[in-house]
Amino acid sequence: MFTLISLKLGGETNSDRIASNIITGIGFIGAGVIFKGETGVSGLTTASTIWISAAMGMTIASGHYQLAFAGFTLVMLVLLLFENVQNRIDRYHQTRSYRFEFRGHELPSENLEKIIRQSGLKAKKVREYKKGEACIAFWDISGKTSRLDDLNDRFMQQHALTFEW
Repeated sequence: MFTLISLKLGGETNSDRIASNIITGIGFIGAGVIFKGETGVSGLTTASTIWISAAMGMTIASGHYQLAFAGFTLVMLVLLLFENVQNRIDRYHQTRSYRFEFRGHELPSENLEKIIRQSGLKAKKVREYKKGEACIAFWDISGKTSRLDDLNDRFMQQHALTFEW
């Protein structure tokens, strides 16, 4: 949309100057809403929505309503489609944070990792420490939801283990 509206407003001689400053400013704003966390990146949809809002605003302000409506329709279709795709992915793949507590002995991280690997899941030890007689560990475990549920059942059968997620 930025390219099309720049061509319409600036003609062939100034087509690059019309949207360049808007694109730069919106790029900085969009970058400010993107965050990288321990388990992924968030804010990409918000950043792209800010970007398209600027393009739509520029298009509407210049009086090109048909182009704005076409852009709006396309954006809504894409957002609805990808929300559906994201929901399907989330049903099949999750990351859960676990807190394990062992009493009276050292934290058996190797055994815990073995159980997780046998379940076909990926794990990352976030933190581990001793508190009095207890050994406490925090893990992020990711994989298929059904396998995570099976792992939860397996952990529930362990009598020496206390866990939360």
